[in-house]
Amino acid sequence: MPNRRGVVILVTAAVLGPLRAQQGDHPHPHDAEHLHHHADAGRVWTIDDVLALGRNQRVSAERRVVGGRSGDGDLAFSVQVTADRLPKEVFAANPHDGKRKRSILECAHGGFAYDYRPGKGEVYWHLQGAGILRIQRDRSKIVLLPTDPAMRRLNLHNATFFVHKGQARIAWPAERGARVFLTDVDGKVVHVVPKPTVKPYSDGAAYAPTDTAYLDGKLWVTDGYASKYVMSYDLDRAAWTGQIFGGPTRKIEPGKFGTNHGITILENLIYVSGRQFARIHTYKPDTTFTGMFPLPDGSRPCDFEFFVLRGKLYGVAASLDKPTRSKDRGASIYIVDMKTLKVVSTIKPRDELGLDKFVHLHNVFPTVEDGLVTLFCQAWNGGDFAVLRQVAKADAKAAAPDPQRKR
Repeated sequence: MPNRRGVVILVTAAVLGPLRAQQGDHPHPHDAEHLHHHADAGRVWTIDDVLALGRNQRVSAERRVVGGRSGDGDLAFSVQVTADRLPKEVFAANPHDGKRKRSILECAHGGFAYDYRPGKGEVYWHLQGAGILRIQRDRSKIVLLPTDPAMRRLNLHNATFFVHKGQARIAWPAERGARVFLTDVDGKVVHVVPKPTVKPYSDGAAYAPTDTAYLDGKLWVTDGYASKYVMSYDLDRAAWTGQIFGGPTRKIEPGKFGTNHGITILENLIYVSGRQFARIHTYKPDTTFTGMFPLPDGSRPCDFEFFVLRGKLYGVAASLDKPTRSKDRGASIYIVDMKTLKVVSTIKPRDELGLDKFVHLHNVFPTVEDGLVTLFCQAWNGGDFAVLRQVAKADAKAAAPDPQRKR
């Protein structure tokens, strides 16, 4: 079904089989949930179809703005934890910020790693100038771990937890350091992934890694801030595999990137956040491009993560900016129904939850705990931190305005 441009896109948002976080050796806690298969997995979409979908990203659930809550339908959230719970060290001046002299928290520019192993549940984060932080399983305490000085000096742009050959690891890409640190869960460096050796990097192309994802012994790395490619590294051989895809573009183009910022792997499908043009691209592990779908125009999604709730698969996007022509004061978090690829809930941390520093979102990581979704959120410029918790149905009903009440 080619369109007038002669381009055909197969949108493959289907996810088959049980959900696993980063495809580690251990199953994700959400494995017990049964996933829905994508009803349109075999449908062929043209460029015009995809653009039309982007123009019609309407929220399907009823939206009620209630004090202290934000979101749509059952996917509404309130603030559970704020930066006040962080260690005092993160409020000191960042010694690596040059003349700007911002605090360590104000320089926040990273993301979260979730230990999905049974009985675990800790979340890890890094702040330049302070080091690795561990958010305890019950969220009551956040501690600063001993961190290698080389890691403390650099901004570590995101974080990925995975299990390789029975060993728990966290990958930390340093965009200005042009390398990826691998640590254990206590913060000890166990390996450093160097600059790629595959072309165009072997010919001198710039390299600034922004995110990683793990699959079957390989670490996939996005070079979002330099040459715009994605490539894989074999952990057993400690060598780049030669697999590479993507590359730069100045327009919406299937499989090419303005900024390939984030990467997530779910059931052998690689999802890459094309931040510049608000598109999520998908690839097979053999580097075959399989499709893309849009998020609200101008939103610039930094990352795309997944959770399963009551048998349904959802995607979560942290957006850097508010949508085009929006009158909001800050960017939003979008929850996407992966069966329809429609935004079904929009959470506004600044405009509706009172988190004034959340002008730009850099990373949001979802977990499901006790049947409710928790969102770990990090703002950029100025940096901030918050944990949002899904409002339970009973609480939401009690807080909702009575439509029969006389005014």
